[in-house]
Amino acid sequence: MDIIIGKYFIKALTPSTGSAPFVYKLESGSLPEGLLFNKEIGMIRGMPKKVGIYQFTISVKDSNDIEGSTTFTLVIKPSPSSMASESWVESPLNSS
Repeated sequence: MDIIIGKYFIKALTPSTGSAPFVYKLESGSLPEGLLFNKEIGMIRGMPKKVGIYQFTISVKDSNDIEGSTTFTLVIKPSPSSMASESWVESPLNSS
């Protein structure tokens, strides 16, 4: 998933099968700074603060103790406005 830095992000994790209630758990990896994982309802939300690629695995268990997991990769990109406002310094070329 591509996400823009500084832009609010929300993603509800919904199992495709199984019986409620569901129990979610962050198994490995970590979320980018600024994003939070609510294990009670299976939701990732917040505003990412750092550009980068982040990978983590979340598992879910249903009321029948059937468990599954998914590995997510989040790509945090700079905002287009911050890229446009960067100033570039050019050095003159020697014409000798």
